[in-house]
Amino acid sequence: NKCIVKKTVIIEKLKVSNFSKTIFDVNIKLGVLGCVALCSSGLGGFSVSGALAFREIRDEELFKKILQSIPADYSFIFIRNKSRGDFYLLCPRISSSIRSKDEAVSIISGILNSLATSIPASEVKILKGEELVSALLTASFWGVEL
Repeated sequence: NKCIVKKTVIIEKLKVSNFSKTIFDVNIKLGVLGCVALCSSGLGGFSVSGALAFREIRDEELFKKILQSIPADYSFIFIRNKSRGDFYLLCPRISSSIRSKDEAVSIISGILNSLATSIPASEVKILKGEELVSALLTASFWGVEL
């Protein structure tokens, strides 16, 4: 599945005499293969991401240790949802400057599988397809890079 995401980023620059806003349009191509998303920008860079959703963390100390051991950048977001109930998103990612695409996909897949079996929470699920795209857009909305 391929999605084209258009995001407008407003960057505020502080000037001595006044404030001004600069708007950049960022076009992002997002390709999803199973539980892994490859995100490329118009600048030639890319990142490989994945996402897990879960509820109710049962052991916070163990969970903190697991987060500290993740060998990649990640976003951790709490979502309040009245209709489906509250849940957490954990989205690990690796950027192009660090790894080749194949190596990054392999690393993210391994991280997702490891986290799915070790996170001390209820209803741990590796997200795929549209759920993955939705999670990554949610992470992006909260100011986290894809």
